[in-house]
Amino acid sequence: MEFDPSLLDLIKRDKRYTLQAYRFVNEALYFAVKRREQELAAISEQFAPAGTPHVTGQDVCYAVRDYALDQFGFLALTVLHEFGIKRTADIGQIVFNLIEIKLMSKNDEDTIEDFNDVFDLADELDHGFRFLK
Repeated sequence: MEFDPSLLDLIKRDKRYTLQAYRFVNEALYFAVKRREQELAAISEQFAPAGTPHVTGQDVCYAVRDYALDQFGFLALTVLHEFGIKRTADIGQIVFNLIEIKLMSKNDEDTIEDFNDVFDLADELDHGFRFLK
């Protein structure tokens, strides 16, 4: 995410989330888009996306979970809490804050409610942590 002065104004207005939270969710969104492109390519070798594939609020939440585990391992929950992200609704608030300042976009069907209670963040990141072989 390129630095945008409107992001500083946003952080001053909504002190719940850190600059790192916005950057992390943006990176996780990119992670979700790349994952969707790979899924679509696996379905059809002839897939040639016309633009960026759409990801849902739920897709973004799962991408945040997976990307956090990938980046921070068993500290994922602690790091996200430091960012101000304590539940999936926080992910939605961050996304919609970025939409408000035009650093992200949505389609007509996307709502902030799409992020509510997708899963329990603590359960998925802390209790659900497992070592990969």
